[in-house]
Amino acid sequence: MTLNEKCIDIGKTLHESSFRKRDILILAIERGTSVIAAPHATDLMTLNDTLICYGKLENIAQIGNRGKID
Repeated sequence: MTLNEKCIDIGKTLHESSFRKRDILILAIERGTSVIAAPHATDLMTLNDTLICYGKLENIAQIGNRGKID
Protein backbone atom coordinates (compact mmCIF):
# COMPACT_ATOMS: atom_id res chain seq x y z
CA MET A 1 0.00 0.00 0.00
CA THR A 2 1.32 3.45 -0.89
CA LEU A 3 0.39 6.35 1.40
CA ASN A 4 -1.07 9.32 -0.45
CA GLU A 5 -2.18 12.75 0.73
CA LYS A 6 -5.60 11.38 1.81
CA CYS A 7 -4.10 9.00 4.36
CA ILE A 8 -4.84 10.02 7.95
CA ASP A 9 -1.75 8.17 9.21
CA ILE A 10 0.86 10.41 7.59
CA GLY A 11 3.04 11.93 10.29
CA LYS A 12 2.00 9.31 12.83
CA THR A 13 4.14 6.56 14.27
CA LEU A 14 3.27 2.95 13.56
CA HIS A 15 2.10 2.70 17.17
CA GLU A 16 -0.32 5.64 16.73
CA SER A 17 -1.62 4.53 13.34
CA SER A 18 -4.94 3.03 12.36
CA PHE A 19 -3.05 -0.03 11.06
CA ARG A 20 -2.41 -1.23 14.57
CA LYS A 21 -6.05 -0.74 15.53
CA ARG A 22 -7.07 -3.01 12.63
CA ASP A 23 -4.52 -5.73 13.46
CA ILE A 24 -2.37 -4.99 10.42
CA LEU A 25 1.33 -5.63 10.83
CA ILE A 26 3.76 -3.46 8.88
CA LEU A 27 6.62 -5.72 7.78
CA ALA A 28 8.64 -3.08 5.94
CA ILE A 29 8.52 0.51 4.74
CA GLU A 30 9.90 1.42 1.32
CA ARG A 31 10.88 5.10 1.27
CA GLY A 32 12.43 6.32 -1.94
CA THR A 33 15.39 4.06 -2.63
CA SER A 34 15.70 2.78 0.93
CA VAL A 35 13.87 0.08 2.84
CA ILE A 36 13.17 0.03 6.56
CA ALA A 37 12.92 -3.69 7.30
CA ALA A 38 11.09 -4.70 10.49
CA PRO A 39 10.19 -1.09 11.40
CA HIS A 40 9.83 -0.07 15.03
CA ALA A 41 6.64 1.24 16.65
CA THR A 42 8.28 4.68 16.84
CA ASP A 43 8.96 4.94 13.08
CA LEU A 44 6.99 7.73 11.38
CA MET A 45 4.98 7.24 8.21
CA THR A 46 5.47 9.83 5.48
CA LEU A 47 3.80 10.76 2.21
CA ASN A 48 4.51 8.25 -0.59
CA ASP A 49 5.84 5.55 1.75
CA THR A 50 5.05 2.08 0.44
CA LEU A 51 4.11 -0.28 3.25
CA ILE A 52 4.50 -4.03 3.09
CA CYS A 53 1.55 -5.21 5.18
CA TYR A 54 0.31 -8.45 6.72
CA GLY A 55 -3.28 -8.81 7.87
CA LYS A 56 -6.82 -9.46 6.73
CA LEU A 57 -7.36 -8.12 3.24
CA GLU A 58 -10.66 -6.47 4.18
CA ASN A 59 -8.93 -4.53 6.99
CA ILE A 60 -6.18 -3.41 4.63
CA ALA A 61 -8.79 -2.42 2.04
CA GLN A 62 -10.62 -0.24 4.60
CA ILE A 63 -7.44 1.73 5.24
CA GLY A 64 -6.65 1.57 1.54
CA ASN A 65 -9.67 3.75 0.82
CA ARG A 66 -7.54 6.54 2.31
CA GLY A 67 -4.41 5.41 0.49
CA LYS A 68 -3.56 3.56 -2.68
CA ILE A 69 -3.32 -0.23 -2.51
CA ASP A 70 -0.75 -1.75 -4.86
